[in-house]
Amino acid sequence: MMDIFSAIVIVTPLLLPLAATSHPSVHLGIVILANLEIGYLTPRWDHLFLASQRFRQPVFAVFRAACLFWR
Repeated sequence: MMDIFSAIVIVTPLLLPLAATSHPSVHLGIVILANLEIGYLTPRWDHLFLASQRFRQPVFAVFRAACLFWR
């Protein structure tokens, strides 16, 4: 398990050549970040708590939003 910020630092140089060869490299970046965020909001309470603090939302609101990805 790796924190999302560490994953960005490690994964970005690995996928940068792929982004350079594809035309919509912004789309690739959005897909990568979206996947990392989904992994970040998996049901680990420490991540849900950190996300609630970052977005200034109650923990249960973040938990309810994260439940959409459990199905």
